[in-house]
Amino acid sequence: GKVGIGTTNPEHRLDVVGTAKISGGVQPDYDSGWYHEDSMTGHVVTKTHNLGVYPSRIQILFSEDNPPSGYIIPVPLMTNAHTGGPESLKFDSTELVYSIYSGDFIAYWWDNAGTAKSYRSGYYRVLLWK
Repeated sequence: GKVGIGTTNPEHRLDVVGTAKISGGVQPDYDSGWYHEDSMTGHVVTKTHNLGVYPSRIQILFSEDNPPSGYIIPVPLMTNAHTGGPESLKFDSTELVYSIYSGDFIAYWWDNAGTAKSYRSGYYRVLLWK
């Protein structure tokens, strides 16, 4: 059934009219876990998620070590060699596919001192929501 808060005619499983607060966060429907990634050679990565629908939200995270002990960097979804991340990305109701070009940065950011930090090797984690 459908539950409505602030409405007597809910259109979704949970339909909230007004501001909502969720403690504990919204868990992804797919979590790849941390896995090693590098750009030593160009390659294509396929993550089979089997959501049965197109993901409504995609997040790729980067850490220079596993388990993460420092910063975790959100990775831009379609980038170029100067911003770090996958060069191309496509997905359907069962798979997410991205490509890494040889020698490109897989993550890139500026620290508080204005120093560029770039990585050609590290760990990615893919999170998807229905």
